[in-house]
Amino acid sequence: MASLELPDEISGSQVHPTDDSFFSDVSAADNLQNSQPSGQDDTYGHYLELVLADCVGFYQITNTIFVVQGWDTRGNVGTSRWHHLQRKQIGDEWVVVCFCPSGGNCVHEQLAMDVDMDQFLDDDLFHKDDDEVILFSRQAAEDGDTYSNIFSVTFAGQTSVKSRVIVSHLGDDDGTGAWVCAKDRGIHCDHITSARHELQRLVRVDPTATDVRVRSAIKSPDNAISHLPVHPPLWASLPDDPLTYPRAQPLRAVPGILELNDVSRCCCLPVRSAYSPLRPSEHHSCTIYTLTGAHCMRIELQLCPSCPRTLRRFIGPETRDLGIFNFNNRILFTHDLLDEYTSAYTSSETPFVGWVATVSRRYTNHGSERPFVTEKMFRAVWFSYIQLQHLETALQCSACGPMPQDTIWDGVTLAFSQKHLLPSLRPPTILHENSLHRDEVRYYSHMQWIPDQKLRKAVQKVIRGQSLILQSDDEDDEANGNQSRSNMTEKNQQDLLDRIKAIPGVQDNLGKLDQSLKDVFSAYFGIQALGAGTEPPPVYRRLLVQLSAEESALQTANRPSLEALRGFVTHPTGINASRLVGIPCLYEVLEYHKSKGEGYPGHLLSLCKWMCQRGESLLKSIIIHEAPSTDESAHLANHGWKKTGCSYTMPQVRHRPQYRYLKHDVRSEPGGRRGAKCSKFYSKYGEQRLTGGIMCVWCTHSICYGFHCIPHGEGRNDVFSALLTRWPKAPKTVVYDFACALEPYCMTREPEFFADTLFAINSFHAKGHTKCAPAAFLSTYANVDPRLARINSSAAECGNGGLNRIRKSVSYMSQDRTIIYTKVFLSVWNRLRVQKMKGIDS
Repeated sequence: MASLELPDEISGSQVHPTDDSFFSDVSAADNLQNSQPSGQDDTYGHYLELVLADCVGFYQITNTIFVVQGWDTRGNVGTSRWHHLQRKQIGDEWVVVCFCPSGGNCVHEQLAMDVDMDQFLDDDLFHKDDDEVILFSRQAAEDGDTYSNIFSVTFAGQTSVKSRVIVSHLGDDDGTGAWVCAKDRGIHCDHITSARHELQRLVRVDPTATDVRVRSAIKSPDNAISHLPVHPPLWASLPDDPLTYPRAQPLRAVPGILELNDVSRCCCLPVRSAYSPLRPSEHHSCTIYTLTGAHCMRIELQLCPSCPRTLRRFIGPETRDLGIFNFNNRILFTHDLLDEYTSAYTSSETPFVGWVATVSRRYTNHGSERPFVTEKMFRAVWFSYIQLQHLETALQCSACGPMPQDTIWDGVTLAFSQKHLLPSLRPPTILHENSLHRDEVRYYSHMQWIPDQKLRKAVQKVIRGQSLILQSDDEDDEANGNQSRSNMTEKNQQDLLDRIKAIPGVQDNLGKLDQSLKDVFSAYFGIQALGAGTEPPPVYRRLLVQLSAEESALQTANRPSLEALRGFVTHPTGINASRLVGIPCLYEVLEYHKSKGEGYPGHLLSLCKWMCQRGESLLKSIIIHEAPSTDESAHLANHGWKKTGCSYTMPQVRHRPQYRYLKHDVRSEPGGRRGAKCSKFYSKYGEQRLTGGIMCVWCTHSICYGFHCIPHGEGRNDVFSALLTRWPKAPKTVVYDFACALEPYCMTREPEFFADTLFAINSFHAKGHTKCAPAAFLSTYANVDPRLARINSSAAECGNGGLNRIRKSVSYMSQDRTIIYTKVFLSVWNRLRVQKMKGIDS
């Protein structure tokens, strides 16, 4: 058989192959269906509602064969047994045969006949009737480490549906655990053997794989009966939240009956059918789930005039003002119960399965009339409810405003399976048909202060060896010459000699570049300086380290810094020198001479002039076009963050340009080292079975200003594109783990736009950048500029630590639920941060 994958889309509504909301566990409905009252509504109505809610399984596995979950007509509940059903056309007649114990005219056959023809897919998208083993359910067990797998098995070449049997397995993916065959009660039957072999073929390819050729046979509604916006929970509310209706108090006692009202609607789309007092209504039974128990009561309903009668959908009351969420007219939840889960998962790691187990025990302790619903059902209810709650109001930091100028960026390993990746995902990196074409942009080389790589390495070699040479001389003096260089190996001695021999050549080559470079180097690192036996000032060592670095000169000095340097060169005063905090290595040298009470040496002033000319020349050479203008129509390309996975508080102001002649412009960046310039590694979490996580931007006060989902691996393009498409003018500071690589990436493409921006690596990530020069680190600038010291460069790490709470839950979700789950978490996070800044007690 081909490798198996389960569908990400079932009957048109989004479901989740590795998320429990897709699968029908052997006990998936055992608790939920108990909440459905019997005796008032017909059995088929109960069954249809639970199939629509995906709490009783009814799945199509081949073009004609289905697997259906057993149904107890006495209690109107699903059972743990599974059966086969066949639906095929013979002549002009559709024939349906179910092999459950009830036989003819069971609820399964009735539903199979009611399903519209357009519910079924083409032959090529399903298994063939003679496929030997079909895995139609795979879900993680409660412990999170084992799986429940359910197979439909036949023998090779047999196409009769009656030859198929159900085989279930609960255990590890190595095949250990409990195997049960519905036909042969032995533990070593041929059906189990076939299923065991298929499981091994499956997990060796991908341990999380399931089957895309299985889907629910009936389209479930994507929305609930309740449809009006809901206030944020009180503990996450802010003073400026609009109060559109009176906030209901926690439900103390259930009402006698829930009646229809003017805002009552059906769940049908695109236009919800409204309640009409001119049409008859009827009373049904329903269950309300509260914090401590479930309560049975009556509800007034009106048959929907728009929905197919076979679906038996009703217009139901909008119960928002009572603090109740009406999911499907049969089960309703109080707002405070649903808000409690939001509070739990945003405060600590709380998967749905663990939280549902906790509430179920609480119900038992309080003697609830009915048990709590299953995890699968609660998950569907919560996602429907949370989309009505207004958490995503335009939050912003009161200090940073709507467009933060000091930004901290970081990728987070908050990823879902690549099998769930949909084409609707549109990060800022996506090119648009209206994207600007930058055909004149090319890669630039020799952007360093010293263009010659061999000369840069020679300078670094001499600088590194100077302290070793002096240390060796000190040791010789201490030993009184009895044992020359006693603790140095012959290799080290030869290395020192090579460095000393390199000094004249370095001096000459620096002189060819500019005399001031030679003079400064000779004064502190030349042969005469070495003979004097004094340690060179550390500030000059740092200056030469930066001038011989592999980074671009524009990393050391952006446009505002070059303008300040131009002012100092013109008028070399102390005031103008103090403005050079944007070039720390040069500022520290000037401060060194000022602290000694002496004037600035002539060779140093000449070096400043050369640096100014070199930097301005490089900047001028790469600015070949103006910054891209804003495009008022760009925001129209946003198709909604729930689908695109791109959510920023700032509207989109332009499309990402296209750079046709940059060969690697929009390609995924490879894992491994980032070249000789940096020793850090790419994150590799997006290269296996998961997507690339999310990219977040934070202000210095740990408020998240937006995020987007990354389809594959994190890269510089994610930050570049988000900045360019959301900021009309680039921010002053961009703090990023890989700022050393981000700066040349941005300056190659849009130098005019980013010329005033400082790119820096925060302290948390700086340790891994052993080959990067000091100009790449935020701490270098913060040491001389207290305004940058105020930036909380760990703001992103603080937020990422919170996001880690939902990493496990998200890894099992589909794309749409991942986006919503993440957005809700960040909205709550921001609200609590704003509360803290405003001194509000939540």
